[in-house]
Amino acid sequence: MDFYNLFYTTSRCNVTAHHGDKSSPPIFYCQTKILKAKPMIYIRSSSKTGPVLAFAHVPWMSRTMRIGLGDGSGTVSGTETGSVDGSGPGSDSTSAKPQNDWTALTRDKNTFRRSDYHFTYEGIEYDWVKDMSLSGATAYQCVDPEGCVFGSLLSGGAFNWNKGGEVQLNGSDANKQLQYLLLASAVGIWTLEALNYQSLFQAY
Repeated sequence: MDFYNLFYTTSRCNVTAHHGDKSSPPIFYCQTKILKAKPMIYIRSSSKTGPVLAFAHVPWMSRTMRIGLGDGSGTVSGTETGSVDGSGPGSDSTSAKPQNDWTALTRDKNTFRRSDYHFTYEGIEYDWVKDMSLSGATAYQCVDPEGCVFGSLLSGGAFNWNKGGEVQLNGSDANKQLQYLLLASAVGIWTLEALNYQSLFQAY
């Protein structure tokens, strides 16, 4: 089990992920480039200049993100080379190793509240299910079809100017690719929920 505290950087546009408090070394650097023609979130190792481990592509006016491994350059440019769910271009066993593996992270349509999200990895669907018992914060659990909990997400709340939230990942230590996808999906959901909290387009 890995537990991460997400702390805002000075700009509040990015967060660093720590096992302990903010004084402990960051494990990941989560960089958001949302106000772009092609909005992206990058999961980097420890610093803003570290290598990109995973990404989330957040298209405007869409209920579907793409999460994946690598920097997402092929995914965003429309030259996808592989899919972590085994169904995308380049997924056959004879293809060269893809530069960017991706899968769709889809949100359920709901008019009155932000909703649940789903993605597939190695043929297994993982569902980020919203906890509606909490008010003033975004809370999700990620479960597989058997109900096993693989992760959880809790936002820091709208008025917390230091801590952005918490992410817990369960049972993914032996599979770093799944760990990176879970983290990318959690940060993607955390970002999209925050952006759309007061959105006029909550019916899309």
